[in-house]
Amino acid sequence: KMNNFIPMECAVKMLFVVKFLGWRKRFPYPLGIIVGALPRGNSAVAGDMVLRIAHNIPLAPERVFTNCSVSVPPHQTPSRIVFPDAFTIDPEGSTDHDDALTCEILKREAESEEYQIGVHISNVQKYIPRGSDIDDIAAKRGCAVYGDPTNCICKMLPESIVDDTSLLPDKHRAAFSVIAQVILKSGAVDAVHSVTIMESNITSKLELSYLEAQSLIDNENTRNKPTLTGKVSRYNSSRGPRTLTIETQLQILWKIASFLRFRRLGKRAYYFPIDEPGEDQHPEAHYLVEELMIWANTSVSERLLETFPDSTVIRTQAQPNERQLQSLIEDHGPRMAMSFTLGQYVPREQPRCESVEILKTTLKGIQDAVQTGNIRKALHFVQFEHLHPQLAVAHSCFRQIQSSSNYQVSEATEENYWHDTLRCNSYTHFTSPIRRFIDIAIQRMLHAALSGEENPYTKEELEDICVLSKEAAKRANNYERETKKLRLACNLQQNSQEFTCFVTTIEEGKLHICYPDLSLRKCHSRDTIHLKNLNATSIPQQSETEAVAASAAGEATAKPRPASWTAKVASLSGSLRPFLANCHLQVHPKGATAQQKAEISIFIPERDDEADSESRLVEKKVLASVQPFTHTIPPEAWSKVQALLENDPESLSPEHLLQMFRPKESTEPPQATSLAPFPHAKSPLWIYTVDRLLQPCEVMQVQLCASSIHGQRESASLTPRVQLLEVAPNLRICIQHNSNPVECFIDKPTHTASKNEYRDLKAYLTEWEKVLLAEAAYNSLTDSELLLVRDVTLTWPELAKQIDSSGQVYYQLPVQNGVSAPVEMELPKSFKKSSYEFFKFTQGDLVCVRYDTNDTKCVFHMVVNGVRLDDKVGSATVFLKFISQGSNYISHKMKKSLSASGGRALHCQCEVQLIPLTLPYRRIYRSLRALQTDHTALAESIALGKARIRSTGSCNVGTILSQEEASIATSLWPLQSRSDGKGRVKLNAFQRKAIDNAFSSGFSMVQGPPGTGKSVTGAHMAFALAMRLCKGAPRAAADRGPSPCVLYCGPSQHSVDVVLEMLTSHNFPVKKTPLKIIRIYSKEIEKSDFAGPKQNSGVFRKKRTDVKCKAKYHEYALHHLVRKKDPTISTMERQFADEGTIPSFAEREEHTSAVFEAEKAVLNEGVDIVLCTCNEASSHRIMKGVRPVYCIVDECAMATEPECMVPIRRAEHVVLVGDHMQLQPVIQYKDAASMGLGVSLFERYVKMNVQPHMLQVQYRMHPSICEFPSNEFYEGKLTTDEQVAKKRKIEVASLQDFWPQREKPFVFCDIIGTEKEVHTGQKGKVRVGLESKFNEKEARQIVHIAKILIEVHEVAPGEIAVLTPYSAQKAEIKRQMERQDITGVEVKTITESQGSEYGIVLLSTVRSRKLDDIRTSEGERKKADIGWIRANLGFITDKHQICVGITRCKYGLVIVGNKVLLSYDSTWKGLIDHYSRNCCIRKGSEFPATQ
Repeated sequence: KMNNFIPMECAVKMLFVVKFLGWRKRFPYPLGIIVGALPRGNSAVAGDMVLRIAHNIPLAPERVFTNCSVSVPPHQTPSRIVFPDAFTIDPEGSTDHDDALTCEILKREAESEEYQIGVHISNVQKYIPRGSDIDDIAAKRGCAVYGDPTNCICKMLPESIVDDTSLLPDKHRAAFSVIAQVILKSGAVDAVHSVTIMESNITSKLELSYLEAQSLIDNENTRNKPTLTGKVSRYNSSRGPRTLTIETQLQILWKIASFLRFRRLGKRAYYFPIDEPGEDQHPEAHYLVEELMIWANTSVSERLLETFPDSTVIRTQAQPNERQLQSLIEDHGPRMAMSFTLGQYVPREQPRCESVEILKTTLKGIQDAVQTGNIRKALHFVQFEHLHPQLAVAHSCFRQIQSSSNYQVSEATEENYWHDTLRCNSYTHFTSPIRRFIDIAIQRMLHAALSGEENPYTKEELEDICVLSKEAAKRANNYERETKKLRLACNLQQNSQEFTCFVTTIEEGKLHICYPDLSLRKCHSRDTIHLKNLNATSIPQQSETEAVAASAAGEATAKPRPASWTAKVASLSGSLRPFLANCHLQVHPKGATAQQKAEISIFIPERDDEADSESRLVEKKVLASVQPFTHTIPPEAWSKVQALLENDPESLSPEHLLQMFRPKESTEPPQATSLAPFPHAKSPLWIYTVDRLLQPCEVMQVQLCASSIHGQRESASLTPRVQLLEVAPNLRICIQHNSNPVECFIDKPTHTASKNEYRDLKAYLTEWEKVLLAEAAYNSLTDSELLLVRDVTLTWPELAKQIDSSGQVYYQLPVQNGVSAPVEMELPKSFKKSSYEFFKFTQGDLVCVRYDTNDTKCVFHMVVNGVRLDDKVGSATVFLKFISQGSNYISHKMKKSLSASGGRALHCQCEVQLIPLTLPYRRIYRSLRALQTDHTALAESIALGKARIRSTGSCNVGTILSQEEASIATSLWPLQSRSDGKGRVKLNAFQRKAIDNAFSSGFSMVQGPPGTGKSVTGAHMAFALAMRLCKGAPRAAADRGPSPCVLYCGPSQHSVDVVLEMLTSHNFPVKKTPLKIIRIYSKEIEKSDFAGPKQNSGVFRKKRTDVKCKAKYHEYALHHLVRKKDPTISTMERQFADEGTIPSFAEREEHTSAVFEAEKAVLNEGVDIVLCTCNEASSHRIMKGVRPVYCIVDECAMATEPECMVPIRRAEHVVLVGDHMQLQPVIQYKDAASMGLGVSLFERYVKMNVQPHMLQVQYRMHPSICEFPSNEFYEGKLTTDEQVAKKRKIEVASLQDFWPQREKPFVFCDIIGTEKEVHTGQKGKVRVGLESKFNEKEARQIVHIAKILIEVHEVAPGEIAVLTPYSAQKAEIKRQMERQDITGVEVKTITESQGSEYGIVLLSTVRSRKLDDIRTSEGERKKADIGWIRANLGFITDKHQICVGITRCKYGLVIVGNKVLLSYDSTWKGLIDHYSRNCCIRKGSEFPATQ
């Protein structure tokens, strides 16, 4: 029994160390026990602790050596050769020196010189007895772990041994030396020969850093470097007779290293791969040491292979996979041909790129170096291929196919141990014994080889060492990489930074980028941005149909197409000039085009003599080109530089280089000056439309920040993440909040909102607010429209100082009762009257605040907490708050910028992106908050879970209404309405009982299984209740306010229109007075009929919805009635039909006021039934003009609970109509669904054992089709109407030869297909880059069956519907039907089919696996846990989807799927067993039998 629980509020701030105990079969999760808890790694100290534990790095590495005995042998052996003038080159601050170098003159002649060079490695094995405790610990650790190149946080050996073996200055040390003679002729290396390996004694006399060594190689004047000058002077004065000056030694060693490098790599030697920051400042020094170490390691491996050919440890790397390499050449061959190192992999005839793109900053670096006479530095810019977009992309992609390096124990029969990157036939690790254990093992083997002894290790022992060393190196590398990431992230936490990046590939809905910046190369060299997070109005992504077709055909992705962005921008300064001043845009003459182009629509006052706030705004358009970050140089110039580097580098003169790197002449037309097309200084509103081609090698700017969230995953510590992506000058997309809207704005919900009961309405609001806002935030970002307000000044309250675990100072807004103090944004009167209507800030809206000053870059994510209007001044104050505590972090540097103006109020100008909640969520959120203060007693009871169905038998339709009214209300309405009541068919007993319950109980629930006529029942119920209201009170006069009415709502426009069709077609005049019915549509539908002045400008007009108001409903639609009521409204709308003009504020206000007054007048004239969607019920016109006594919520089980509460809030009687066994609410954010938003109000009450009244007679399906869903989902209560059963049997009779069993019109067609996944682009508000699945074989079978039904059995195409859970399968089936010329057959997803019915349904389940993946070798089904089932079946196991999919048909159902795989789900297994008992399962090859 557990007695202690960690509160969720604390748990979300912690990380837990868990010991794994086991994973029992058929359990979805493993079992473990918490053994420790840590704070989240949101600081340097906490993050490092998390990383150490995650990568198994000891927190106290020296403690383990406490009881180990250390015997120190003599540092030098008298009989060995002594090298007294060695020197070391290491990173600045390093103290662990493994290696040293020497260079001595042997003889000098007229035309030649002979030198002896030596690479000396500390003899560490001498200090570590084989089998000792220290040896065992070192073997297990495998290697030392470094936080950075000079900070070893976990040494492999005790500190004392490291100190005794490190080649420190003026210390005598034992060493292994690799010696060679070198001959130079005419100053060039001619040969390196007579390689000797020995044990020696050395003394290092000079300790150099790489930067110091570079200065000496370059022969720089070191007078301004006194430390280096002193060291060099002391060394040169104390050297032996054969020892050269240190400057000469380094210059000769650089020549030797270059010789060895060219001998090893050939043309590749010209490529300088730079991986660490600072290496570009000392490339020669770095490669001098690297090349000599490679030579030493190669020499040792060759010697060991001679002595121990069958038991030597070799480091190998295989060549890239041939198939992957060919694929890479197909994609990047022209770029690879331009590279020194990658060119060897492409054929000689491979064409090169037609142009060479060089960053403008790189080109400037070349030009500056040439002008100062530093030719070597200029050539470095060519050799550093990571700086050039085309080459960097090729290298980045090549690294993805490179094989990993491995340790291997040699075999006597093997002769070649190739290392592909190093281009060596044999290579080992010998030169870092202080850092790697395998080097100690190699030293022991080398000592044995030099001494004539046997190999100290068996082959099995060496293989074990190889395995341990590989794992240790991987662990250390991962830790070091993550540590660098953490260090970078901690810097980014204080101040975000901008970086240049190159696009590498665009595939599967993702944009992959790489960074040339050295500070990112080793820790964060690549990033991935989902295309769906780009806020693009159009995206270079295939449509769903194109993606499926391409995947089915095995084709590559289509050629890149331009992406487009549109930003609506308002400036509080009222001017475009500040924008253009720092903008990389060039304005073209009219008609000019560019590959990366922009169109700017500026709205300026119509007349200069009017104040901006009162004038109309007229649109002026300007075309411009987005200037690239690169210059284009001729490819022949690049080739010439490369050729000269290879053959005659001395001939490269400064003038020659400047000529070759001169950019190509631009073909663009002459440019106008930036400000010429903008005669008006003031332009408060403008639209910025950008087209940009997204393709490999594109150069972009990104801003990185620190975050612990990546996509939907949470990291253990801070890591760098893309925050902003600049798609055009001054147009930046916030990738951070597009990727993680909930975590940025809201915080991830931690409590389930849907509960049986709540303490009070405040608790109800607290539980639901965050979950609702989480879903709202997730949905709000599906809109690609960008709304930006520039030149904004926010007023911050006094900030609270905080200190993190690393001692870093930061600040937060003060928090009281879980709510942060507000930040104020002042909107002046001029802004409101000119642009405010297009940038309306409303409670709950999301705001992305971006600061970009000279010193700091920062982004904050906030939520609008309220808006205060000052009617006297005309201004507005917007109050912003942090809800996500992760966003409430203000660095010390940012705080200084905010408070630069002094005083308590903090000010600093910024840019604000407004992300308005979609109108439905705005209304739902507003209604939820209003529930605390404005509600009926019944609404409160329903919300708190206390409402119950209490029916009084004496109150029903018959006792309340007249005989005529009751007859109409309880009879089916025929197509031709009859008012005399004769010949009517009565509603069935269950339907009549539902209406009686509505009369007798203030709260009732009606469950309507498929085909039972719940909408019919709802329409009759609305009619009856309206008649009851007519008997209770007369309609109110227009001046007495709204009269009582029935409010009929549903979650969608379609669900409401279905009932409107019934009510308006049969609006029976009772006592010569028909009921007055008004349908209130959404604003979006109204705008599609009548675009008001606010939407007249084409750039502001939203894309019209596919749902429109049908002409036959115009006489009931409120937006049509108000224009009949007040014709001046239409006159105003026609007057402002000019798409290039925005009416003045006064004209917009006049139109708004006229519409509202007309709506109010129409509603106050009296209305009996109002029909609208649930969220529309909170609109201003309904709140002011409608008094809902009765509220019927249709399809209630498909609406979220907060959505249902919108119309319920003011109702006195409530009826919920729905079916919780069919489709649930559609929730985009999975965590919101799991936190209760996926549970409808209807389902919540069912779970509380409040039993709804179920309609039990269905009028749709053939009785045998109805049998399974009745038993599976409705406890066997669902029956078929007798007349319908007879009719369905007659319809089936014509298809008797089609079905396996003549009287049972259903079949399961068993197909083992192959499912494929595609990444598709969607139009409208659905996010692009979505994943979906399709099954080509199933699609072919479906189309074949449809063709047989149409051609052989003469079934009308309109009677057939194809349903599938996946939109990609829908696209594939449509594609195949087009090929077969099949038309008229509806193809829909299951979700789209809700509420529809068809003659015959063909259902494709899509998911499939090969039988070998499903069955064991004995032929039995594999046992699978829940995780396996979820991965292989997905959401087709959702009972609600299954219920809807198999209940849409009238007289025929064909299910196509993989029987074995589907049987892993209990519901599908029950269906398959039912079909099997009825002999209705057939193989795909056997069905249909008619060919």
